[in-house]
Amino acid sequence: MDVKDVIMGEIRLENPYLESLASIYLKAGKLDGITIFNNLKGHWELQRRLDQCGTMWGDVVFTKVDDQSFRYHESGYVYFDHTSRHYKASKSQLYTYDQEKLLIHTYDPDSYKKGTLLHTLDLSTCKIHQRPICLQSNYVCKENVYQLDWIFVNSNKLQLNYVVKGPSKSYTIQTTLLKKIRDQD
Repeated sequence: MDVKDVIMGEIRLENPYLESLASIYLKAGKLDGITIFNNLKGHWELQRRLDQCGTMWGDVVFTKVDDQSFRYHESGYVYFDHTSRHYKASKSQLYTYDQEKLLIHTYDPDSYKKGTLLHTLDLSTCKIHQRPICLQSNYVCKENVYQLDWIFVNSNKLQLNYVVKGPSKSYTIQTTLLKKIRDQD
């Protein structure tokens, strides 16, 4: 199957993932890194599982800074399994598109300053026939390794899996982002 077949309407895709990607492709005229990057813009629901200790629920907003950057801001509540209490949590990052790469930096929302480069995801490896699109990156901080898997299930669902390993750390964080209806085309 070729993307041209989808554009010409000759093939009806049964897989919702492929239909979603074909929809992105048709709107942009191509499936490339910048198309996937631009799909991040908007409001997302956040669901997170913190290994075997708790959950987080909240919202994520990707706000356009310029043609090549989005500010990522998440906020919500963390619930620990061993207690009935919940805690407010938030973080900000800067996502930058640069030559088919997605660069994720720490970001200080008070000073509007970009910080440490955390991850580099190579968007040029995205293929329409790959199901689902999966990107990986590793970040080393002191003696700890943070492995990140990004899985684009479709244009409205993104899964992020972190595996953290080190002398005093060993845990997994699984996050699902679901695009909110108002931001879907």
